[in-house]
Amino acid sequence: VFVHPSWGEGIPLVILEAMALKKVVIASAVGGVPEVVQNDETGILVPPKDPQALSQAVLKVLKNSELARTMGEAAFQRVRTHFSESATTGRVLDMYQRLEHG
Repeated sequence: VFVHPSWGEGIPLVILEAMALKKVVIASAVGGVPEVVQNDETGILVPPKDPQALSQAVLKVLKNSELARTMGEAAFQRVRTHFSESATTGRVLDMYQRLEHG
């Protein structure tokens, strides 16, 4: 489990790194975090500044190892598919080509 209770973010690299290590991410639903973490699929999003919701999410994952394994694997696949170097580079090149021809 990787816990990231931030009050404001862009897209934190540390969350992508945790997901690449098959960790379930429990994070505040702020900034770009919901673009990365899919709630109840690759991790759990909680409201910012809500320690009760944060602790409940952590306990939910710690009490269910199968849930943790499933979410961790889904997190790994999401990073690999959507946020890897090759996926990101491909999207940037596609954008440049659309702008050039467009």
